[in-house]
Amino acid sequence: MLGTFAKSLLVGAVQKGTGVPQSGPISTALLTTGVSLLLIRGRRPVGLALATAGGLLRWYELDQERRIAATTITTPPSSGDASAAKARR
Repeated sequence: MLGTFAKSLLVGAVQKGTGVPQSGPISTALLTTGVSLLLIRGRRPVGLALATAGGLLRWYELDQERRIAATTITTPPSSGDASAAKARR
């Protein structure tokens, strides 16, 4: 159990060091559990499946964040004054 905790701390440190945004609790749990099980002989297929599922979920979360960021492009607020549109630039 202590080894699993240390491995999850290592994954968190790598995420923070590489600049990867904080992930959701489900994708984090899947990734850390999957990586932990990959290191245990006899549990590698299960660990690979969990790590893959966590990676896909994280990819989906990042895709949603990118879509939200792309749709909320900030534009200067219009004051409703038509004279600003007619002014020379």
